[in-house]
Amino acid sequence: MPHAADLLRTSANAVNILAPYAETVFSSGLVTGSLIVGGLQGGGQVNLGHFDGGPPVPEPGTLALLGAGACALIRRRVRR
Repeated sequence: MPHAADLLRTSANAVNILAPYAETVFSSGLVTGSLIVGGLQGGGQVNLGHFDGGPPVPEPGTLALLGAGACALIRRRVRR
C-alpha cells in the first residue's frame, strides 16, 4: 500500500503493512508483524513478527577469502 493516504485498523492480524504516507488510526487490536506508516494514533498493539529468513549469508570478507583460495588452487593446478 505504498500510496495509501489513510488506514483504519481495528482487529488482530498477522501481517506486514508498508504504507509510509498513510495516517493510521489503530484504536484497538493487535498486529503481529511490521507496521510502517507515516503517522499512528490509537491504543492498538504492534508486536514484531518472527522472521526465519533462510540460510545465513556469508560476510564479504569470507567470500573474498574463499575466492582468493580458489584462485590459488587454480593457479597451482595450471602451473603443474
